[in-house]
Amino acid sequence: METIAKVLGVDLLWLLRGDPPGAIADTPDADSYSGLQIPIMGSTGSGFTRGSAKQSGMRLGSRGCYGLTISGSDYSPRLYTGEVAVFDPAIEAGPGDEVLIRFRDGKMGLYTLVKRGPARVTLASLAGDRVRHQAELKDIKILHKLIAVLRSDDR
Repeated sequence: METIAKVLGVDLLWLLRGDPPGAIADTPDADSYSGLQIPIMGSTGSGFTRGSAKQSGMRLGSRGCYGLTISGSDYSPRLYTGEVAVFDPAIEAGPGDEVLIRFRDGKMGLYTLVKRGPARVTLASLAGDRVRHQAELKDIKILHKLIAVLRSDDR
């Protein structure tokens, strides 16, 4: 959260609770921010969807940063339908980080990276009972770190 507050140029308490200790004017205008908009590339239910990229209104992360809309209740209570999970492939994920994994066979899911070795990883699924399993790195096509969750104000 501290990194997000620094990138956005906002007070951490404002980001966490929505009540800044100072004036809102301390927050930079979105038009003057030099970050990038996040392309929404699909959903956790359908995977990456060709031709469906939309832009979120938020600017965050590196040039390769992208979001996936959460569909279904597989990831609740951590993530809910309609939220956007934002991933940054430029940041190397380490133990304890939440990640998007896309296997070479096309299966995709959200996991906690428990352990990362030279040839394999240990993962705990964010869906269901959080069962741990190991996967060979050669069987993984995408391993991207979750850096933010964009939540709607109407929840």
